[in-house]
Amino acid sequence: MRGNAKRNLNDFDGAINDYSQVLNINPKESDAFFNRAHVKKEIEDM
Repeated sequence: MRGNAKRNLNDFDGAINDYSQVLNINPKESDAFFNRAHVKKEIEDM
C-alpha cells in the first residue's frame, strides 16, 4: 500500500489519507483499518 511507504517516510498525514481512501473504496479492508490506527497511535491521535 502507498500508505505504508508514506508512513516509512514519516508522512503520517499522507499515510492516514491514503488508508482512508482505501476504506472509502472497500470499507472491509482490515489492513487499512489496522495501519491507519497504528499511524494514529504513533502520532498520539487517539
